[in-house]
Amino acid sequence: MKKLFAINKLRELGYKITPQREYILDLFLKSKEHPSAESIYNTLKENFPYISLSTVYNTLNTLVDIGLARAIFLEDKTYFDPNIEPHSHFVCEHCGKIYDLEPVSIDLKSLKTEYISRIHNLDVYIYGICKECTYIKAQ
Repeated sequence: MKKLFAINKLRELGYKITPQREYILDLFLKSKEHPSAESIYNTLKENFPYISLSTVYNTLNTLVDIGLARAIFLEDKTYFDPNIEPHSHFVCEHCGKIYDLEPVSIDLKSLKTEYISRIHNLDVYIYGICKECTYIKAQ
């Protein structure tokens, strides 16, 4: 359903639906993680050896631009999130995995507003060590 919606939205905006773009959509929308363009590219190049990394980046950035994905900027890398519903993220400082969390509530009225004219987005990232890494370290 989400893939069909994305394809229709892309067509509506004048984008061609190439086999590569459709494969990128498949991998991305089925992902339970927050893939980078590089990780999608590395998976795709087995079936599409002629696909370029820029095609993957362009497709993912287009999805962000039209509101069907979110970009997550962490340190020097960009990850992409197929979940566009409001939520927060937990980032494991050991393995780098990004986990979705329920939205964290922040009282925006309590912020000092002398510098703020308008808030249009609020992203919350919580950093720590995930259970999997804690378990591995305990072994």
